[in-house]
Amino acid sequence: MPRPGQNGAISGIFDGQRFVLTGLFPELGGGGGLNLGKDKMKALIENFGGRVTGSVSGKTNFVVVGKDPGASKVGKATAKSIPLVDLLALNRVIHGQATLDDISSEPAPRITNFSAGYKGNGLLKNTAEW
Repeated sequence: MPRPGQNGAISGIFDGQRFVLTGLFPELGGGGGLNLGKDKMKALIENFGGRVTGSVSGKTNFVVVGKDPGASKVGKATAKSIPLVDLLALNRVIHGQATLDDISSEPAPRITNFSAGYKGNGLLKNTAEW
């Protein structure tokens, strides 16, 4: 996992930015079930100056999409025109290969499957639009 100021990782690159996480981040490891990798993703963002909140609001700058994201968060972000980004996009910003403006104007990550939701209470059953 990148550390600020090491191997080209830019300290404070996410200062003043608010992020919401949705889905699983198995590539980061740690945790299990619906929390797989989320603690490490949260730590990554916070180590670079960002703030992670639990729900999409008008103050949210980015929604970070992992594997099997929640349809509700994706839908709210889309309705509010909040950019959907993935770990690869954040990694490019951390290493100076892209800016936050760059990733906010890129196409959203391709979502192939939504979470079934907590105990199967998924809100979106038709993923054809994604």
